[in-house]
Amino acid sequence: MSIPKYSADELKVIGSYPPPIPAFPPFPKYDTPISIRDNFDLLFARKTPVWIPDTGEIAMFAPKAMPDNVARGLIMDTDTLKPGEAGGKDIFGIEWEYVEQVGGSMVRPGKPYVGDIEHWEDYVTFPDFSKIDWAASAENAKPLTDAGRPVSLWILNGLFERLISFIDFEDAATALIDEDQQDAVHRLFD
Repeated sequence: MSIPKYSADELKVIGSYPPPIPAFPPFPKYDTPISIRDNFDLLFARKTPVWIPDTGEIAMFAPKAMPDNVARGLIMDTDTLKPGEAGGKDIFGIEWEYVEQVGGSMVRPGKPYVGDIEHWEDYVTFPDFSKIDWAASAENAKPLTDAGRPVSLWILNGLFERLISFIDFEDAATALIDEDQQDAVHRLFD
């Protein structure tokens, strides 16, 4: 593909995309000669893109169908959260408390879900992801995912965040460096 000659019309705003993160303003849609997705495809193929890609051009996706996203209060989907809907149980059954003033959730400290990290298997049951209606979620998200932009799936709870949700922050930090607890942490992470 050859790079088209620049035209000032490319800076003309012809609409908008949903914001990349809910609290952000909508992202302007410009009259570009190729789609944002095609421009990123050039970049990822190690070819010269038509313009310098902007991470704001990527559609962030954190579906409401995933209980962790509701519990954490961060949905990036066409099906948004209604007031009072954020917080609650995540996919492991851990209760998250949403704090409206800060716009986020946290597990209330002092009452860990896992009483002893060395025996976490006695407390934790891994969720069955097949019970989530992914097909309905995908259908609902079509306006977001079919908008000519690349889509980035946002997974909120990484390994350390999940460990914190099971045993509180101080105990999680200690478990990472305490030689007696490291095997249990490695089993959990595996």
